[in-house]
Amino acid sequence: AVLRWAWDALPAEGQGRASLHFRPLEDADNLAVTLSGLTVASGRSRVAGTIEVVVEPAVLRLQQVGLAFQPIESGLVRRLSYGALPASVRGTFAGRLEARRGGPLTAFPVDRLALAFTDARAGGARSEVALRGTLLAGTAPGVRALALGRASVALASVRALVPSMPALTGRLEASGSVARATPRRAEGVALRLAWTDGAGTTSAVRVTGDGAWAPRRGGIPRVSGRVLLALEPLDLAAVARVDSTLPLRGRLEGTLAAAGTLDSLGWEAALHAQGGERGGGWLRGRGVAHVDALAVASTVALGIERMDLSRWVGTPDVPATAL
Repeated sequence: AVLRWAWDALPAEGQGRASLHFRPLEDADNLAVTLSGLTVASGRSRVAGTIEVVVEPAVLRLQQVGLAFQPIESGLVRRLSYGALPASVRGTFAGRLEARRGGPLTAFPVDRLALAFTDARAGGARSEVALRGTLLAGTAPGVRALALGRASVALASVRALVPSMPALTGRLEASGSVARATPRRAEGVALRLAWTDGAGTTSAVRVTGDGAWAPRRGGIPRVSGRVLLALEPLDLAAVARVDSTLPLRGRLEGTLAAAGTLDSLGWEAALHAQGGERGGGWLRGRGVAHVDALAVASTVALGIERMDLSRWVGTPDVPATAL
């Protein structure tokens, strides 16, 4: 509580110890407070390490940060980030934060953040992430220049947050980079996503593009942008275990590209099925789709090349073909 004059998000309850060093800065109105040998406990949260707080007349900056979370509760993370972490996320985080140069919490450059999250809403499901970049908190949360070394997300946690999502099982792995992302926009996305379902089947896709979205009363959100999906491959048998109405069970490779808005979305696809001496052949198409809350309509131009339906359908009752 004694440090709340410097950082109003700190909880009033708790205890700990640290060595404090006060250092005046070039601007006489500013003061640097270094906390070394820090060990703090609040509720079930435990934080240890070193941090330097720079107090300015209107801005709080953190620098020389090297903190270990042993662990820290989601409620305290939400408070320290000024609400950037949704209230629906409940559990504990363990790991380490390093930010030598640091900056204000509204745009905080991170050298390395490695966290493991234990989800109290999903039976203790564990997710992990390792990243660097600039974290944006406050009224405009998001990320900038994000380099995602690895993320491993338990889909049970996602279902706890979004109960209406399909009944996906297993884990989602992600790596790559994002130039900038906020709740309404994503720019410079280049990610590889790999889904391993509960049966151990892995599907992977590379995603590149940009997009923007906004809510719209009485309809689906306004969405615009461009995206390229590269399947590496997509196992349709795993998808069919989620949606049994899907007639295909093969493993698809190829690309799907789209650009525009949901009112007029141009798309192009080039797909083929794995397997067979010559593979499963190609399906190529293009068109313009129109999406609203009730239906999806599209103009379509399709071409097929040496298509082996047995490889696309993926069941033994379908004979081999060469269409």
